[in-house]
Amino acid sequence: YGGEMLLRIYLFTLPFMAFFAASLFYTTPSSGMSRWMTAAILGTSIVLLGGFLFTRYGNEGVDYITYAEFDGVQHLYSIAPPHSILIEAWDDSPWQYKDYEKYTSESLYDALPDAVIHANVGEVVRYIESQGNPHAYLIITRGQKAYGTIYDGLPDSTMDRLEDAMLKSGDFKLIYRNPDAQILLFLGSTKGG
Repeated sequence: YGGEMLLRIYLFTLPFMAFFAASLFYTTPSSGMSRWMTAAILGTSIVLLGGFLFTRYGNEGVDYITYAEFDGVQHLYSIAPPHSILIEAWDDSPWQYKDYEKYTSESLYDALPDAVIHANVGEVVRYIESQGNPHAYLIITRGQKAYGTIYDGLPDSTMDRLEDAMLKSGDFKLIYRNPDAQILLFLGSTKGG
């Protein structure tokens, strides 16, 4: 959340920064373009362009969607009955591109971030049961892991620890796995029978 907010602030202030930067070169309305002024503007532009490459480095881990992630989401849509609750462990799932009205989409990032960080399965189970929906699916993707690590400073192993704890609890069953996406079915009242 914090990284996105800073990027938005930067983008909204960019026109004003450009105006003030230009005022350094054009100090009076009658300023002409001498050779040194042209070279200075060109040099400054090259430095800023080079700086952009470094300031955006790292975001591609979050912005990039792999085919395996997309395949996982497609599989989720193909197996989840209408009106199911679809839950992402953290932000940044490549979903909600179709059938938006058929499902309730939730994020543990918004609802229970501490439960994810501390792998508190009991709290997640209570949250899912409070939704009153018998069909609940939890998806964990590579993009969620990257988002948590890059933007929120979570350890790389956070989502893996959550998945392990959920599977050990017996409240969840792994129903799909590929290299970049895992789907867990919440067993709820069907557990043990």
